[in-house]
Amino acid sequence: MTSGGIRTSVKAYINEQRLASLAVNHENNQGINTHLAPLAEATMAAASSNSYGLCDGNMPCLPILSSAAKSCEANQLPPAADTISVNGQPLTPEELRLLQSCPNPPKKLKPGNYWYDKICGLWGKEGQKPSEIISPHLCVGGGMKENASNGSTQVFINGREITKVELWVLQLVGVDCAGNPHFWVTEDGTYQEEGMNCIKGSIWRMVWFLRMHSFII
Repeated sequence: MTSGGIRTSVKAYINEQRLASLAVNHENNQGINTHLAPLAEATMAAASSNSYGLCDGNMPCLPILSSAAKSCEANQLPPAADTISVNGQPLTPEELRLLQSCPNPPKKLKPGNYWYDKICGLWGKEGQKPSEIISPHLCVGGGMKENASNGSTQVFINGREITKVELWVLQLVGVDCAGNPHFWVTEDGTYQEEGMNCIKGSIWRMVWFLRMHSFII
């Protein structure tokens, strides 16, 4: 290949990289989940046409993904089961599939340690307050520990000591938390004190009402 041909190939490579990076950034800004298929097709087409020159005189040079493409969340491989721990126990591949295919799975699941209340569906990162409610009664991970969310309120929900934020929400919606009670909360949000056979109301319904009226975020 002549020096002029090499310069042309290098320019074509740089232009392709810029276009790929701009496309990825545009998709990210729009919040659209993209896939590598278009980029792969462009790569194969470029390789077949040898527009990037020859590495060793025979094999075509394939473009290197831009840093934006590598970091794009949509382009990341799904987490491996053993990188996710629920209630102190690493998941098996079967448990991960169950967790991801349930009617209401955790959003944006990433490798890490999580706690899960299998009775009512509360879910959060280990040592932190709940972040969402997922499908309950899933046979994944171990048993939830008392200190799963690192609470310090002496008020308990399904055996877990709740956090100060949770206590504030309970008090805001009118739940009597005097005397450090232990509550059982079911998947529909109904609650009662341990040892009592009297449902006192629905926490989810009360929280939903306050959200609808902009009293809480």
